[in-house]
Amino acid sequence: MDYTYKKIKNFATLLSKELGLQMRIHKEGKTLVCFLREWLDLDPYAWVDINIGTYDKWMQDLHMRREIHGGGDWYALSDFSEDTQAMVRDARRKGEPVVWLEMAIRTMRHKRHETRYAFLKGNRWKWDDEDINYIKEWLNKQRATIAPEEAAALKIVNSRGFYYPHYDKQSETISVQKDGKYGLLDMQGEIICEPLYDNIHPLRNGNVVVCKEKSWSLINRQGEILKNLEYDKIESFVDGLAVVTLGGKYGIIDESGNLLGKLKYDKIMQLESISKYNEEDKFAEYFEACTDGKWGFLNKQGKEMSPFVYDEIQMRDFEGGFVRVCKNGKWGYVNDQCEEMCEFIYEFDWCDFLRLGDKLYKPNADGVLEEYEKKPVDDNDLPF
Repeated sequence: MDYTYKKIKNFATLLSKELGLQMRIHKEGKTLVCFLREWLDLDPYAWVDINIGTYDKWMQDLHMRREIHGGGDWYALSDFSEDTQAMVRDARRKGEPVVWLEMAIRTMRHKRHETRYAFLKGNRWKWDDEDINYIKEWLNKQRATIAPEEAAALKIVNSRGFYYPHYDKQSETISVQKDGKYGLLDMQGEIICEPLYDNIHPLRNGNVVVCKEKSWSLINRQGEILKNLEYDKIESFVDGLAVVTLGGKYGIIDESGNLLGKLKYDKIMQLESISKYNEEDKFAEYFEACTDGKWGFLNKQGKEMSPFVYDEIQMRDFEGGFVRVCKNGKWGYVNDQCEEMCEFIYEFDWCDFLRLGDKLYKPNADGVLEEYEKKPVDDNDLPF
């Protein structure tokens, strides 16, 4: 283990010198991580990260496709090359750790990362000068994708003493903070709203929703109040809609401040996370809402699209236009019209499957549940 730590530290030190990155080291138990960072001169919150470290439970961090074998859930190595599989098995036999390297670059609207894994094989370390060149090329490529207008705007943000810049893609604006208050800039760094507000939501139509002293308003870019919005809280707008609360009840408003449907729900979840995964998925058109402890679907007009009979909706687990839902303690699927596609007789299982007895099921492209054919277990295919 000490040998592994030494190799990691040596490689991290070499990288920090080659790339001009600052380095700090964290060690806890069997885990060692070397953090390397470069602060980009665009603004105080833009940086390049390279993290190198070990994981004693590395199978939890590897992004491998899960396969279910028999009664247990295992990570399979079949997605990796034969050379990588050989190194994994060799490392496992020797009780040696897996080492990971993650490269990341982050600015106001630019975020990319890549993770690579390496293993000890005999006395040979997998990472070498070739990897250093790869890392350099990756970082330079990512830097080159930063748009000139973003770089210029960030430098203006920095020069004016603003901080925490946040780029809003839909409105092409930058929200900033100063002295604990929020303001808004355009992409040329010109001030739209002075930092005077407790919260701020830019809109696609050019107007802005702001909160000042617990009062919400819809204003134009000249700061004129267009409409007072009598809500306790207004969440960020996504595709022109936002979830609002008043007196503990939830509803949905549009960019004009109009209430869509009714303000009567105990909870509404906006589907921003779903549209990020699959912008073509029709479920991105829906909200999930809860009333009297049961969940159902709302469309973008606030209309109820299903009965409120579900114990849980697994909104993050989309696949093929279907979503898993739980009713009366049993699981099934609904389609993109919010129609139930099967009987609710299944138990929820790991990795996109439903279980009935000792059999696993998953919907096909037509929405029909098919039995999953289990693969025989090969001990050499298990990473631990």
